[in-house]
Amino acid sequence: AVMSLQANVPNTLPGQAVTFILLGDAELENAVEPEEAFTPANPVPIFGNVREGANIRSGPGLNFNVIGALAKDDRVEADGIDPTGEWLRIVYNNRIGWVNLSVIAVDTEALATLPVLDGTQRMPMQAFYLRTGIGQPTCNEISDDVLVVQGPQNLEVEFTINGADVRIGSTVLFRILPPGDLMEIIVLDGKAIVTDPDTGATKTVFGGQRSVVCLSEPDNLGIDGQPNDRIVSCGWSKPEPVQLDTLQGWCVLEGVPADLLNYPIDLLCPGDPTPTPVPQPVTQNTSGVDCSNFRLTYPLFSIPTGPAETFYWDEAQGVDDYRVIFYNSTGAEVASYNVGGTTPNITLNTRDLPIGGVGSWRVQALLNGQVVCDTGPTAPLVHEPDTNNPVPSATLVSDSTIGEVYTGPGQKVVWECVDPEGNVTDVSWFGYSGVDFLSLDYSSFGTGATGYALGSGPSGTTSINVCGNATGTVYVNSNPYSLPPIVCGGGC
Repeated sequence: AVMSLQANVPNTLPGQAVTFILLGDAELENAVEPEEAFTPANPVPIFGNVREGANIRSGPGLNFNVIGALAKDDRVEADGIDPTGEWLRIVYNNRIGWVNLSVIAVDTEALATLPVLDGTQRMPMQAFYLRTGIGQPTCNEISDDVLVVQGPQNLEVEFTINGADVRIGSTVLFRILPPGDLMEIIVLDGKAIVTDPDTGATKTVFGGQRSVVCLSEPDNLGIDGQPNDRIVSCGWSKPEPVQLDTLQGWCVLEGVPADLLNYPIDLLCPGDPTPTPVPQPVTQNTSGVDCSNFRLTYPLFSIPTGPAETFYWDEAQGVDDYRVIFYNSTGAEVASYNVGGTTPNITLNTRDLPIGGVGSWRVQALLNGQVVCDTGPTAPLVHEPDTNNPVPSATLVSDSTIGEVYTGPGQKVVWECVDPEGNVTDVSWFGYSGVDFLSLDYSSFGTGATGYALGSGPSGTTSINVCGNATGTVYVNSNPYSLPPIVCGGGC
């Protein structure tokens, strides 16, 4: 099933839409009540009376990036105004931008016809609930029942899925993981920005990465009148690389007809030629530089993931610096680091390296800022998952007084209201090593935020005082995992 949705794409971009493709046992239910659906206004033309070089920004404020500039004779159209009344939303070079009213002259009567855009408006189906089959997929040709979402090329779009706000400029997959209480996002290209429902904090998931979020018990939230809708109930997990074989399981999407997509889906699939970055020109210097032994030594078979991973190479004689460059699976440069000396290695935190699940690296030797030796890039290497910071495999909520979170294979933390009248909740943990240290941050009605050290050891139980509705985050060696909300009695 294929749908083209407008989402937040302005009317001033005719023909641009968000493509939704449902594969296998997948279903969407509209979460936007028809009477509440946003209706875009007719745009107001702006031309002439523009200050030469007026900045166009990515958002309504001076803190947003400058993405262009208006010339005096540019003709653009505005379709909305921000809540402060100081910024107009326009489309410039097929990209959404914002300009300040102080740099243009617009008919005030025409401005009165524009809607205030505060980020809460939703077009039909711009908010929805996803349900996918659990377990064996119904189509043999695909890896799982899934929703594919692809925005227009070079344009970010926003939507709400199961209560989670997501912004993409890319192609992404969503699916529900067994036993049905986790939703996963996999980014095939570009990036996605996901928002934690409680804190409003955002995480960026790059191409080749995944993240998961907890889902509540089913409830009647959509418009079909059935208790089959789940909403997010914890924060998104830390993005981690997707294994190469998992990514290649979606190579079937390369066969989706081109007229159904905004642009082709291009993955690193079996049999594809190895992508290589365009090598930078190398200038051999005659002042004593020797590149004959300059080569990469580690890692050459996979890229490790951790807070302090060291990359090594054999030195080039006579240079004064090295530059380490990383590429994603398509050969695009995504990060570079200068060593700042002649030491032939560098230690990096590769947990947040934006190469996704597959990438490559190279080293360039520098003299006076100029490239004099170049190792060339490695073949595509798998970006290993972070085994010390696992994505939770499941999150279970049996009722409103008990919640569990799995923080790793065989490891879980449970909190349960054992005495509602006394507001007593037991927190228990199981399956850890003797050196793991656990702590808990929680808040409830009338108590505010509270920090509590649970201690260390393979297992244990401690009691805390919870007043009514409570939310909490357990930390395992400083790694956070959100506990499902519970209720224990009334306020204290």
